[in-house]
Amino acid sequence: MHIKRSKKGFTLAELLIVVAIIGVLVAISIPIFSGQLEKAREATDAANIRSQYAEVLTDAMMGGSVNKNHADYAPVQLRQQKDEWQSGGLKASLEGVFGKVAGTGPKAAGQAWVEFDAARNVAVLHYDDGSGSSGSGSAGSGAEGGEGTVAPASTKPIEPTSPTEPETTPTKPTEPETQAPTQPETEETKEENTSGVTPSGTSPFGGPAYDWNQDIKKQSQYTIEPHKVYIWNGNIYIGNRSEHMDQWRLDNFNPDNCADYYYITKYTGKTIDISVFTSANQDIKTPVTRGDVCQVGNDYYIFKDGGNASNGPLKESNRWMKIDKEI
Repeated sequence: MHIKRSKKGFTLAELLIVVAIIGVLVAISIPIFSGQLEKAREATDAANIRSQYAEVLTDAMMGGSVNKNHADYAPVQLRQQKDEWQSGGLKASLEGVFGKVAGTGPKAAGQAWVEFDAARNVAVLHYDDGSGSSGSGSAGSGAEGGEGTVAPASTKPIEPTSPTEPETTPTKPTEPETQAPTQPETEETKEENTSGVTPSGTSPFGGPAYDWNQDIKKQSQYTIEPHKVYIWNGNIYIGNRSEHMDQWRLDNFNPDNCADYYYITKYTGKTIDISVFTSANQDIKTPVTRGDVCQVGNDYYIFKDGGNASNGPLKESNRWMKIDKEI
């Protein structure tokens, strides 16, 4: 007795179709997988750069330049396999921390390192291709970048010629508010509305003060504004220039670590008599420390530079900054 067995199976055409489908799926998945791997490498590189940035700033608190030509810390060996950052958000978040970025951007398997230039009070991020040449990434370029970032801190109201206005009676607060600093007041009001923060304290110079722990740290993002007064653990700080702080920087920012940095200045508690700058002998330079305050009439100015000064705030406006006392 013979049993009939079926000899049916897959045809060659069916097998080819299955193989083709598998090939298409593989071709689609490889670029996606490779892109995710590259993003992971870039995230690792950014974290390593931020780590060196924190170490350099910590050392900078002791004074002087740090890691010039990566003498103190070895360069960060980049793991990314493509030139430039593939994520625009990651690039903006990382490079927004620095006052100057030197070089033509990250290179595949290249290097990056962080320098603090004390002469210009600026942190510099250097990129090179791993050969030790970073193009414009020399210490000199870092200093130039620092100079570019410090310049916007010069004050507009250089000559406050109307000291009688604040002496008006308290029953008419509209006169000093509408007549004196019309333009600065409207600009700063817009900036406060943008940050969504209202002051919770009063500065020793009159007007509002922003408590760093209560007003600032609870924000998802904030922009430090020039002329404004900030309080942190009982100390007074004055914003030196506009500086955007994202959530990562707010979580890791310590005003004491950046007291001599180019966008915030710590008040030393010392007030200088304006008469030392109005004496007949202008050749005698007066020692002034960054953070000292000088009162001119009813206005206060903080010294944001370093070294000696032979002229007061009204003649050296690039070295002094008026403190905001408008409510």
